[in-house]
Amino acid sequence: MVLFSDDKIEFFEEFVEETEHSKGSWKVLIVDDEKIVHESTKMVLSDFVYQDRGLDFLCAYNAEEAKTLLKEHEDIAVVLLDVVMEKDDSGLQLVKYIRDEIKNKFIRIILRTGQPGQAPEEEVVINYDINDYKMKTELTLQKLLTTVVSALRSYANIMDLEMNRRGLESILRVENELYELHDMSVFANLLLVKVRDLYKISGDSFYLRVEYDEAKVKHMRVIAGTGKYEQYIGSELPSEAYSEMAYMFDEIGSSNGSYSSENEFLLLYKSLNIFENYIYFDDIKHLDAIENKLFKVLLSNLSVAVDNISLNEKLVHTQSELINRLSEVIEARSEETASHVERVSKIAYMLAQKIGLNDTEANLLKTIAPLHDVGKIGIPESILNKPGKLTDEEFAVMKNHALIGYRILKGSGLELLEAGALVAKEHHEYWNGKGYPYGLAGEEIHIYGRITIIADVFDALSHDRVYKKAWPFEQVMDFMKEQSGKMFDPTLIQVLFDYEDEIRQVYHNDAVN
Repeated sequence: MVLFSDDKIEFFEEFVEETEHSKGSWKVLIVDDEKIVHESTKMVLSDFVYQDRGLDFLCAYNAEEAKTLLKEHEDIAVVLLDVVMEKDDSGLQLVKYIRDEIKNKFIRIILRTGQPGQAPEEEVVINYDINDYKMKTELTLQKLLTTVVSALRSYANIMDLEMNRRGLESILRVENELYELHDMSVFANLLLVKVRDLYKISGDSFYLRVEYDEAKVKHMRVIAGTGKYEQYIGSELPSEAYSEMAYMFDEIGSSNGSYSSENEFLLLYKSLNIFENYIYFDDIKHLDAIENKLFKVLLSNLSVAVDNISLNEKLVHTQSELINRLSEVIEARSEETASHVERVSKIAYMLAQKIGLNDTEANLLKTIAPLHDVGKIGIPESILNKPGKLTDEEFAVMKNHALIGYRILKGSGLELLEAGALVAKEHHEYWNGKGYPYGLAGEEIHIYGRITIIADVFDALSHDRVYKKAWPFEQVMDFMKEQSGKMFDPTLIQVLFDYEDEIRQVYHNDAVN
C-alpha cells in the first residue's frame, strides 16, 4: 500500500528546519503491520525538526510489540497507529491499553487506517480517546507534516503543564517538610539540601542571617553552607568572600528581592522585617524557564517558614529567660542549693544524649530541668532551710513543692513551660511506684521525670546541704546502684554507670568549683 497519494512530494520549509537537534528528539511510535508504511513514514519525516528537536522513530508491527515499546519508553510523544493489523480492531484495543491500562494521558494518538469501513470515523472519534483520525489515502506529505506538528505542539503544551504541576507538587512537599521545623540551623541546612536535590544544583550554596549589634555593625553569619561555604558554618562570612559577590548584594539593596544571572541566584528576605536572610545558589544555569520560575516561587514561599522560625526563636528565648529568672528566685531562697539547678540541667542533658533522645528533646530537657524545684517558692523557709532532719509533718509540707511547681507552670500553652510543669510534678516519682505526688510507676513516669530524678538525687548527694555533708563519689554511685529498680529506672542507671567516667568528671569539676 502506498502511504502518500500525491504524485509530487513537495518540500515545506515551514515544517522542516536544517538545525541541530539541541534538545534531544521527539519520540514517534509507528504501529503498522506493513513494512512499507514504516519506511515511507521515516523517509518523509527523516529531516523533520520541531522546536529544535528532530524525531526518534520506534517501530512496532503488531499491538504486542507496541505494548513492549510503550512500557520501555514513557516519553513517547506521538503514536501513528494502524487500526487493522493481526485483528480487525487491534489498533482500537491498543488505544484502550494506552489510555485505560497504562494510564498514559499525554501521548498523542493519530489513528491511520487504510480500511475506513472497519473503523468508521464518527464512531471511533466518539468512543475512543484519540487525537486525530486519518485515512492513509489522504495523508499527503503536507497533511502528514501538519498532523505531526499539531500533535507535537499539543504534546509539548501538555507536558509543560504537567511539569508545572509536578514542580508545584515538589514545592509543596518541600515546603511542608520545612514548615514543621523550628530550629533555624536545621531549617537552613535542610533547605539547601532539598532545593539542591530538587533542581539538581551541583554548585556552592549558603544561607546567611544578617544581624546588627548595638553599634549597628553588620554581622553576616553563615547558618548553613555547601561547597566552599561549608567551612564558614557557624561563623561570619569572610570579607573576601563577601567582596566577590558584593555586586549581587548591592543589586538587591535593603528591600526584599532577588538577583539572578545565567548561573547564580541570591534571594533576600527580611523575617519579621528584622533579620535579613540571604539564600545563595551557584551553578543553576541548566534550569529552564519553568524551573527557574518555580525555583523563585519556592524560595519566596519559604519566607513564611522563616517568619515562623523567627517567632519561635523569640518565644523560646522569652521562655528561657523566664526559666532563668525563676531559677534565680529559687536559689536566692536556699543558699545550699545555689547552682544546684545548673548542675541538674547539665547531668540531665548528658543522660538525655546518652540514651538517644534527639537534639531537640535533649536541649528541651536541658532548658526545663532547672524548673524541677520551682515549687519550693511556696515552702516556708523554716522548713526549706532547716539544718536538721524534717519531721513527718514538715516532710508532708515539703512534698507539696511538686504540685506547687506544677500548678505554677501548667496551662500556659507554651512548650517549655508545659514541659517544665511535667518535670516539676514528676521528678519525685519512683520507678517502684512509692514516690510522690501521685505514686506513678515505671513508664507511667515521663522520661523527663525519670531522668531528672537521677540528676537531682546525684547532685544532692554529691554536695553539701544544710542537713548533711557531701558524699564521696563512690558512695554516691553505690547508692544510685542500690536504688536501681526502686527509685530509679534501671535502664537509665545502667547508662549512668556505662558513662561513669564522664559522670565522675562532672562530679570532680563541680567539687573543685
